[in-house]
Amino acid sequence: MKTLFVYTRNECGNCVEAKVFLNELEIPYVEINVDNDYNGLEFLHRNGDKYLPQFYTDDRKFMSGGWNTVRTMRQHEILERLK
Repeated sequence: MKTLFVYTRNECGNCVEAKVFLNELEIPYVEINVDNDYNGLEFLHRNGDKYLPQFYTDDRKFMSGGWNTVRTMRQHEILERLK
């Protein structure tokens, strides 16, 4: 199974919502808080990401549309994409 990386920032309401959503669906993920992780911030800048949260699997975008897309997905859809 691929690892889902969720890039977040302190005091980001959408980031909190995304983590609650994933936890409720029991989707495993690794959080990378760019306020504390300079390499994570640089990774997002290199990929042209300006908004958080962002979702990646093994250095690839998980879904285009970011949080707006992920929030509409069901557990089985997310898990299927992580295979």
